[in-house]
Amino acid sequence: MRPIYLAVVDVTTGKTITYRSTRQLLGDKYPKLSEYRLKQQHNSHHRRKQNQQGQFHQPTESTQGEYLNRLLAKAVIQVAQEFKAASIALPPINNNIEKIQSKIAAQVEEELPEDVGTQKKLTCKASVVIHKWTYQHLSNCIRINATKLGIAVETSCLPSTGTPPLQAAEIAISAYNSRKNRKR
Repeated sequence: MRPIYLAVVDVTTGKTITYRSTRQLLGDKYPKLSEYRLKQQHNSHHRRKQNQQGQFHQPTESTQGEYLNRLLAKAVIQVAQEFKAASIALPPINNNIEKIQSKIAAQVEEELPEDVGTQKKLTCKASVVIHKWTYQHLSNCIRINATKLGIAVETSCLPSTGTPPLQAAEIAISAYNSRKNRKR
């Protein structure tokens, strides 16, 4: 799962100018994301073992996650400045996790219609991965940095279908159309 995908869209024509993946946004810092995910897995394993033994020391990787969020936010802002973007459109955080989980559950059910046990295991695994990335913190980092530079930040719905790059472009177009309709 990629934590972020960026699309720069000319909303007047509906044409996408460029896409950027997490790998492109982080550049030479991309290996830090793999380190972070490994550390999450390691800490999760240790927390589970300690809880089973009645110990409650909770190892955490939160500072590393916050660092990655700041790097990603800085990269998003740099792209916005490079293309002289008037605004940045973000999907709403609160219901996206449920949408993604529902989509994954439907795909798993379609692929394994007879194996309910495996369906539950795969859906549960995907849920854990989704919750491990702090989308709210990333969104806040982008908002804070954009506000400092006078770039508007909008929220628009996340399309339920399409690839991540197409969804990113659709969020931008949807935010623009919503803003245009509010002005009428």
